[in-house]
Amino acid sequence: MTVQKIAASRIRRLAAFLASEKIPSISLLAKLLRVSRPTVRKYRKLIQETGYSCADFMILDPREMQDSLNQYNMHKGPDERFSTLLTVFPQIHANVSEGTANLRQTWTEYRKHHQGGYGYSQFAAHFLEWRKT
Repeated sequence: MTVQKIAASRIRRLAAFLASEKIPSISLLAKLLRVSRPTVRKYRKLIQETGYSCADFMILDPREMQDSLNQYNMHKGPDERFSTLLTVFPQIHANVSEGTANLRQTWTEYRKHHQGGYGYSQFAAHFLEWRKT
């Protein structure tokens, strides 16, 4: 599921909820803010990783809020799982091109060696995107 971008006013409300003594559940926050649960989780994590407390974050003006969130995102590189995936794609491509294996078979082998790796649908999507480039 793709996580959506939300308006600064909703980010401010989320920070206010997180700063309060009694924090509602993720589901309730999502309903109150009218966003998905993954979006709440993403922005909760981003707010926490900006270095501001939730109380300090919610008093920032919208431009400062976006700058601090964007600054964190710019410094964040690809995760280790994705980097590992990129290293195995050339061999997978060779096997699929030669006809010695299909994508499902190569994914099965990939998962044997990488227990925490991607599921098949994400594996296939990343492979097709990699192949286009």
